[in-house]
Amino acid sequence: MNKSDLTPHPSVEGYLPGCYAHMRPKRDESLHGFLLRLAEANHYRDIQGLLSAVFPEAKETLRPKIASIRRSPGHLARLGRVACG
Repeated sequence: MNKSDLTPHPSVEGYLPGCYAHMRPKRDESLHGFLLRLAEANHYRDIQGLLSAVFPEAKETLRPKIASIRRSPGHLARLGRVACG
């Protein structure tokens, strides 16, 4: 990903790059399961690749990133904007 990928989308305030196949979590799906399905649908190699695109400033490994998503309404909202459009 380069800097031009991070420019705001003209029609959506707060647009974040990363996902083109948008999807919502299934009713009984875990966060890991949803992230894996989302990563696969958008041709990321794994969940880490997806989360690196959504949170490029976060340098921690997978478990701390997922923990921060669970703890932070802001991080969850950001992931939701990317995942669900």
